Amino acid sequence: MIELEESAIISHVFDLAKKNGLISIAGKSGTGKTTLALQFISTLMTLEKPYRDQCVWIQASEQFPKKRLRTLFESYSDKVNYVLKNIFVAPGIKPFSN
Repeated sequence: MIELEESAIISHVFDLAKKNGLISIAGKSGTGKTTLALQFISTLMTLEKPYRDQCVWIQASEQFPKKRLRTLFESYSDKVNYVLKNIFVAPGIKPFSN
């Protein structure tokens, strides 16, 4: 996993999120959009002062990979449930895969 907090662009991404309240990731299938989103969520939710009372909505053509999210949060297992409760995935039919 790329350590986003060490990236030169991450502060700009966080500034955009604070200013606009929305970040859209688009691209061709298999280009790493979901992985990037999960890494961003992982970084965001494990900050010293995380964004409380916020939610994340992901629209995906496939089931949301709960196992990948748990892998990203290996060191922060107490935050997995918080993140899972604050992520809304569309389509809503069986949104999470194991």
